[in-house]
Amino acid sequence: MRYQLTLLFDQQSLEHIRNSGLSVTIVRDADIAAGLAVAWQTFHPLPNNLVEWDDDDEVYGTFSQLNPGAEIIPAATTHAVRGWRYTFGNGWFTATPGGSNPDGYELVNGTDAPVVLGLAKGAVVDGQHRVVPASAFFVPPGLSVRISPQSRVSAFLSTNINSGVVLGRAPMNAFSVELSPERPTARIRYDEATGGFGAA
Repeated sequence: MRYQLTLLFDQQSLEHIRNSGLSVTIVRDADIAAGLAVAWQTFHPLPNNLVEWDDDDEVYGTFSQLNPGAEIIPAATTHAVRGWRYTFGNGWFTATPGGSNPDGYELVNGTDAPVVLGLAKGAVVDGQHRVVPASAFFVPPGLSVRISPQSRVSAFLSTNINSGVVLGRAPMNAFSVELSPERPTARIRYDEATGGFGAA
């Protein structure tokens, strides 16, 4: 399934955004539910911006710190199949069918140290394809995390944030959009008066 989010801006808003050094940040719902938000996609806006993605996921493992402002640098990634278990150890993943999460993924820390495990998700933003961490979970040695991909995304403006950076929490004015196979597209518009997005 292919999903599309269109973000619209008027010229006055774009000038203010550029002069203020702001950019658009999109996070995925799983990040917020876990108490953390990861900047999944960030970009400098144009009047009409298109973000597209599909159901394909990758899993990643890293020894990066899970602190707000830290950039997640995956040590290993692999394409993921829903319902499988992925054990991170020795710098790579071992995949086995029959994980404990049939609608998502079970990620296991197979090392003797704490690691960060999560999903990386590809997207095409205004014609440029990027695969970036979209969720992050601190996992102690020998334990696992179950992740069920969500199709809700939230958008807001931010300063000096790159894709893949741990945010801590999304701001209160983040505007959420739920996409589904029945509703795979959405259009939102930035409102300078409120400083946030709304339905277009």
